[in-house]
Amino acid sequence: MKIVIRESRLKGLVVKWLQDRYPVLNIESHPYNISYYDPTTRNGLTVFSYEEDSGEAMFYQDIQFLLRGKFGLSEEEAEEAVEQWIEEYYGLDVSRVRFFLK
Repeated sequence: MKIVIRESRLKGLVVKWLQDRYPVLNIESHPYNISYYDPTTRNGLTVFSYEEDSGEAMFYQDIQFLLRGKFGLSEEEAEEAVEQWIEEYYGLDVSRVRFFLK
């Protein structure tokens, strides 16, 4: 059975899933960016970094693969959902989301 979910509803589900997966991120300021990391992981896994000057948010690519596999999102849809999550929950003005390899 295939379930059809409207795009706007799907993005909301992804944002909620991200918030449930990363409910509390600690912040570490650096000269040129801010790192948001998960304190519940063994080594404080950095979830994303944010460059204040450019407004770019950078994620490890595995989160993109996870969103694409779990929710069937395109690369652009994954970027949009992540951008919405950051803006809603962290109050940051995001100009661009980038995914990169570890």
